[in-house]
Amino acid sequence: MPRPPAGRPLHLPARVRREPPPTRLGSRCTSHRHPAGVRRVCATPGRSPLLLRPVRGADRDAVTVAARQVDAAAADPAPPPPRPHRSVSPCQRHCDGDQVLVVRHSSPRWRPLSHHTFPPAGTKSWPDPNHGPALERSVTTTLRSRRRRLDSPGVRVGRPQARQQHEFHGGNIDHRSAWGIRMAARGRAAPQRGAVTGYLIKLIRESIPLTQEQLAADLDVDRATVQSWESGRRPFTAVPLGQALAFRHRLGRLGANPVLLAALADAAEADFILAAVLDDQTARSDIAMQPLGWSVLTHRLTDLILWAVLGQTPTFARGLALVHSRRGPVAPGPTLPVDQQRAFFAHLQVLADRAASGPNQDVLLHRQACFLAGMDPTRTAAGWLTQTTARARRTTAFHTWSPLWPDARSVVTSLANQGDPDPLRSFIAHAHPDDACERAALNYSAYWVGEIPYRQRDDSFMPGPLTDWHGSVLLRHLVGRLDPGHPFVDLNIHNIWALLAARRSLVLDNPTRAEHSLTAPSHSWTATGSPHSRGRN
Repeated sequence: MPRPPAGRPLHLPARVRREPPPTRLGSRCTSHRHPAGVRRVCATPGRSPLLLRPVRGADRDAVTVAARQVDAAAADPAPPPPRPHRSVSPCQRHCDGDQVLVVRHSSPRWRPLSHHTFPPAGTKSWPDPNHGPALERSVTTTLRSRRRRLDSPGVRVGRPQARQQHEFHGGNIDHRSAWGIRMAARGRAAPQRGAVTGYLIKLIRESIPLTQEQLAADLDVDRATVQSWESGRRPFTAVPLGQALAFRHRLGRLGANPVLLAALADAAEADFILAAVLDDQTARSDIAMQPLGWSVLTHRLTDLILWAVLGQTPTFARGLALVHSRRGPVAPGPTLPVDQQRAFFAHLQVLADRAASGPNQDVLLHRQACFLAGMDPTRTAAGWLTQTTARARRTTAFHTWSPLWPDARSVVTSLANQGDPDPLRSFIAHAHPDDACERAALNYSAYWVGEIPYRQRDDSFMPGPLTDWHGSVLLRHLVGRLDPGHPFVDLNIHNIWALLAARRSLVLDNPTRAEHSLTAPSHSWTATGSPHSRGRN
């Protein structure tokens, strides 16, 4: 913008005028009284302050132009160096180290709020050496163009709000500030966690093995980034998808354990589910936005969730030989604090109750919330799970498969895990009236152990034909869980009989395992018997 000739008076709008500067930068102005709503910006010593009234529309442009003319006239005649900033509000025009005092009009006199030193050009943070804790707690301010919009509907950056004053106390800033101060948390952001993914990345790194510095060099990131991923402070789920895929392939080329590497996607989903369940707004948020009801859980995904909730190592990682080259005590896993563990199971009950009530019931969310609640080691979920089973018995009689069949199955398995096996035994004896229910039990078990490689969005795949899986992995899984003390031993025995009846070739392919399964302890059969001995009901 051309500078006015020296000595020529400036023609400022009626709403902009110059007044003598205060006696000391940052002091209370006691010599002038200003009408309500007038805001003041005191620039560097030696420059007169501007008094800006709340203006709207075209007047705001005139104010900005006038402010720039005043600065141009008072500045050094030499042209200023080019700045990378775009057109900004008057408050931002001294952003190369000058000091600016932002004041408010809370009484007939002015009172300073805060004294800031702007960062160098091109930076986005706004440190405050005098009042840093008040800002750093909840605010990361970013200066933007006045014409950019905030996320709040109907609010524009730079619009003066004469009815509200700008509060700096406690770190709270009105995001509708006349100077365009923008809050970091605008509205309610989606919660994020990264503990499970981070600890799995640590195990992957140790399986290569590499140090954090070496891995950072191979991934072209700094060591602090790898540290923040492994600690969960910076969730790995926030990494863009393309970059995450590139990291995964690079880890594979470095020699990472393929079993751990294959679980990385499930670990990210486990963090996503944990963040949603532990959210404080669980009782009021839309249950359709709960990822726990978006797809059917698998054994590996459930193990990763319980890794954080209960601290038990996932089944797929128990037999792996890892090199631990760390000094000092380390955490054995991504275990949640005790209060968050209690909150997790309490929120599961809330989700189960909400999913089972109302006009839009979510059967998948209800049954999976009940199933995870059955893992509570304190056994506090047994009471409300028993009430759920009693209501289901009064309203449901299975003559064939229905969407309520897997829901009832999950509830009775949860009760068995809580120490009450009778509902599960009753379900095995009375809830398999036809081949559709038997196929549902086998298809779901094959999906659970990973023999069906793709994820299912609901339970409708269960009564389908037995064509997408072989059965060897399922047989190995079931045979390894025939311990009489296992809470699901009755269900495992039933599934072994049903599997051998549907896949007779498994006996020839795995004669040793089949012989072991057929010679299980006799007392394990007393509760339910085989499918052939108990008959059809």
